[in-house]
Amino acid sequence: MTQVPIVCVMVEGGPGTLNTALEALNAKTPVVIVDGSGRCADAIAYVYHKTKKRTVQTNEANTEEEYLVDPQEEPAVISRVREILSMKEEDDVQGLYKRMLVCVSAKFRRFITVFKLDGRRNSTRDIDIAILRSLLTVSSDKFEQLKLALAWNRLDIAKSEIFSDQSQATAIGIKELQYLMYDAVLDGKVPFIQLFIEQGVILKEWLTPRILSLLYKNSILKSGFLKKYLSQKLVGSGFRLKVIGEILREFIGANYTSLYFSERYATLDGPNSKPDEKFLNATRELFIYSMLMMRFEMTRFFWEEGTEQIAAGLFASTIFRRIAEHPHLRNDVDQQERLTSTADEYEELAIGILNQCQEDNDEQTQKILIREQASFGKLTCIDLAVVADSKRFIAQTGCQSLLNSIWMGRMQPYNSMTIVCLALIFPPLILTSIYFTSDVKPDEVRGGGSNVRPAAVKTKNATASNIFGDITEEPLVIGQSNTKLTYIQRIAKFYNAPISKFAMNFVSYMIFLCLFSVFVLNQYPISAINWYESLLSVWVASFAIEEFRQLLIEESERMSKKLLGYVTSFWNLLDLGGLLLFVLGLGLRLIAFYMSIGDEGVKIDLVEWAHTSYVFSLIIYFIRLTHTCSVSQQLGPKVIMIAKMIQDLAFFLFILFVFLVSYGVALQAVMFPNESDWGKILQGIFYYPYFQMFGELFLEDIGNTDKIGQESRCKDIADGVVSSSLSERPPDTLYCESAGHVDGVAVFLVILYMFFTNIVLLNLLIAMFTYTFEQVQERTDLFWKFHLYELIKEYFQRPALPPPLILLQHIWFFSKSS
Repeated sequence: MTQVPIVCVMVEGGPGTLNTALEALNAKTPVVIVDGSGRCADAIAYVYHKTKKRTVQTNEANTEEEYLVDPQEEPAVISRVREILSMKEEDDVQGLYKRMLVCVSAKFRRFITVFKLDGRRNSTRDIDIAILRSLLTVSSDKFEQLKLALAWNRLDIAKSEIFSDQSQATAIGIKELQYLMYDAVLDGKVPFIQLFIEQGVILKEWLTPRILSLLYKNSILKSGFLKKYLSQKLVGSGFRLKVIGEILREFIGANYTSLYFSERYATLDGPNSKPDEKFLNATRELFIYSMLMMRFEMTRFFWEEGTEQIAAGLFASTIFRRIAEHPHLRNDVDQQERLTSTADEYEELAIGILNQCQEDNDEQTQKILIREQASFGKLTCIDLAVVADSKRFIAQTGCQSLLNSIWMGRMQPYNSMTIVCLALIFPPLILTSIYFTSDVKPDEVRGGGSNVRPAAVKTKNATASNIFGDITEEPLVIGQSNTKLTYIQRIAKFYNAPISKFAMNFVSYMIFLCLFSVFVLNQYPISAINWYESLLSVWVASFAIEEFRQLLIEESERMSKKLLGYVTSFWNLLDLGGLLLFVLGLGLRLIAFYMSIGDEGVKIDLVEWAHTSYVFSLIIYFIRLTHTCSVSQQLGPKVIMIAKMIQDLAFFLFILFVFLVSYGVALQAVMFPNESDWGKILQGIFYYPYFQMFGELFLEDIGNTDKIGQESRCKDIADGVVSSSLSERPPDTLYCESAGHVDGVAVFLVILYMFFTNIVLLNLLIAMFTYTFEQVQERTDLFWKFHLYELIKEYFQRPALPPPLILLQHIWFFSKSS
């Protein structure tokens, strides 16, 4: 059983306090005397400082060292003691003085520590140093002293008292330091972790699966967030590192491949694991542990100690953002702000290192960005930046250079879009005017050569497919390549470049929209399917198969998550909506086509509904055209602004709906109290308020409510056909006599409604749109570059042929996969 250290602190006091201190000294308990606290403590401190070491003759042969007061000064010392204790002349001060001499004698002197309480030099908070020093002086065991310094978190004491010289440092073995390292990591005491590493502790040799599991188990009890979050996952199964892998996957996404799921980690983490098994990267394990435990200082330390710091910074930024967004921290605003600011800090660190690498070597930087980081889920730095929603990182020169290289494929970056489009129209230009990475730029030939060294990346660890998950494994070539391309290869590389795919798909899509527009504008036969409709059907079928292929290559493992990831994209929803409406129209056309000849009226209705469905499908496909604007630096941000304004409009419409319905119900009740047709009632509730927002006030109806009294059922009462008695007349004639009194009420409602909608709500909407515009305008470049990444990703993954020719490649891909 570990003995609890005890110390006696003497503050002020009287004779009884002196007896207590003497008893503690006899029990070899250290005593801290607070000089300046008054009375007995000040008196003993005074005597302590007045005693000097002297040699005393104990017998004829032996002498010993003792601390005594100079005999000539002793009367003055006794007088001062009497004064400090405020004792009278008749009081026995000699007995107290002798006991004080015993306390400060050589026998007990090493157990005494005097702490001077002086506001000018020392603070009351520094008394812990005196207490700790007194405990250290009692124990001669350096290990026990270090344990005390660690428990009190006093690195300065550990360095000055324990590791002051090499001989003292070697008195503590590596195993003892490793034992204390656990407590230092568990409590997040970074200075001691750094000290132990300096003294010889190697993290890779110290950290084992058993130690890491103990760290997680004991830290979960101290962490409010993880205690709530992990308790659900740990019940019944016990702690396994695989649980941490599942948490990281939830935070990062399904494309995160945790090392904790690998076979090696399964053997490390299993019940039959060996106690001396080691991790390949102990720093990475402690870095992840520090993040999940929200030990910010320790996270920074292990980030600095580790490698792959760009990926680690982006990883930390993602984890801290996900924790800040977690429901368990919903009510902890301070913690959320701290997590968000820390996430921004690590994003800045990653950007800083990226820019430094970019200044040193552009080509090596691009290799770093596309290399799979095995320590961080086999994701690239670009992947981690996208997961972290780090627009600033993507907008950096290094990332943009990489994306530009991927966008151009094997072509040189200085090939303009105009040249690419001309080469698509006139293919021989591919061999004469398009420059590839294996070519030398003409001005370099005139300049006598190039200083750019070949930097073709041929390994799987540096392919563009590492970023986008392409269906092929074509290597990304950074810089110039020494491999000369044949004519066939040049043509193939040209058509496989994302920029070429984009140009061909854009032209194909414009042709599709033109054909579709001509189709819906012209009349077509009811009883036949013309060639326009057949061609458009094939075209839309190619769209549908391409969307299905994109769904299959979603990075999630389960189909449900693939579907969820697919529908979260606004553009995918547009594609799906246009496709479904076209299929609906085509289905109605086919039903009308195969119906019997006698149902001409029904066939005409079906064809009209089919035509309407085609029209709405065309509208969606026209809206889908705006997605291609993302490639333009001028138009791309405008599309983003429109998308964000639509989000603002969704919230605004709810507020508007409340005003519209409340006004519509009130106006309908006042204007037409006798109406019993629910179709007309609902039409009146929404018809008048909606169009009044746009200036159509319907004053001829609202200001002329005498028509209520002119209704036939009210005339019957006036003509005596129906009894005028309230108890005998029909319910729908109860308001006939009030027709002349509703004009003022209706007009008053119109005034209120127009005031709130056209003045208050309209200006609110303008203010919301203005704020959104300014927010996007301030960060136009960031938003555009981030969305450009998504566009490059989409066209990198696409087959080379545009619709409807893409069907040929779909058939080839699916036959190959089967």
